[in-house]
Amino acid sequence: MSKITEDNTHPPAWFTVSEAARYSGLSIALLYELIKEDCIVSSTVLRPGRRRGRRLIQRGSLDTFIEEGIGKGSVDNIRGGAAGNLDSTETKGGTAE
Repeated sequence: MSKITEDNTHPPAWFTVSEAARYSGLSIALLYELIKEDCIVSSTVLRPGRRRGRRLIQRGSLDTFIEEGIGKGSVDNIRGGAAGNLDSTETKGGTAE
């Protein structure tokens, strides 16, 4: 698998999870959460006779996921947060400061 170039001019079609994290700026933990929630496309590549493989993330699905969040009102739109709906007297905890 080719490494991501510094300027991302020709990123690969599939990333390892670490490469996807560097490319997107998202944490590895969040990427696994997004995979589990079917928000991004991934594949585990296994060699014949092996039980463990390499998880790859499709760059296009990651780009689409990120682009779909652009312009949404919520500060925490990835996890469905309601921060964008809070008025000036509320915090995320629901109490006035």
